[in-house]
Parts: sequence; C-alpha cells; structure tokens
Amino acid sequence: MASIPWPNFKHPKTRLLAEEYAKRSGGKTLDTNSGYSYDAIQVLHDVYERAKTTEPDAVVEAIKRTSFKDNLMVSTGPVIFNELGDNPNAAPAMVQILGSRPVVVWPRDLAQQKFVFPRPKA
Repeated sequence: MASIPWPNFKHPKTRLLAEEYAKRSGGKTLDTNSGYSYDAIQVLHDVYERAKTTEPDAVVEAIKRTSFKDNLMVSTGPVIFNELGDNPNAAPAMVQILGSRPVVVWPRDLAQQKFVFPRPKA
C-alpha cells in the first residue's frame, strides 16, 4: 500500500476523465500528476470567472476566496487556500495494487473496494 494523492474514482467526472485520458494516452491510468493538473485548470477557470479580469490584484483576491467543491482528487473538502497558499483540504489516499492495478482503499467513503490484508501473493 502507498499513501499518495490520488484521483477520486467515485466521482462521476473523474471516471469520465479517466476513460478519456486512457484513450488519449495509450492506456495510461489517470494518476496523481494528471489528476492534479486537471483540478488546477478547473480551479484557475473558477478563479478567473470570479475575478472577471486578469488584473493581478483581482486574481489574488479571487484566489483567496476560492472554495472549489467539484475537485477530482481525493480530499477532505473543497479546494481552498490558507494564508500560506496551501490547500489544507488536500488529503492522500491509501492505494493498494489489486488485480494488477492501483485501487483506493482509504478513506472509506471514497474507497473503490476494501483493503486486502494480508496482501495477496499474486
């Protein structure tokens, strides 16, 4: 098992994106880097929509007011930014390789299936 940032495959949009990503990437799995990249673009779109300009001060204020709830990655809440610019709601998932593929097994409410312990030999 590994504790890593991971896409929330229980979210319908994540599943659709993963299918499209696999088609366009030659079968690769939507993972940490690709999932966060999509979330980043969605958050930026939200910020610019609310700022209604590209003027830096307005964009910074829009970033400070961000509360993006439709994120694709496993998290404990909406994407927000604290005074350091970090998203305190970002959370890792426990991922276990089952059936030769990575599967979220924790947190329970986002798990794709129950973890297997002891791990399977094959």
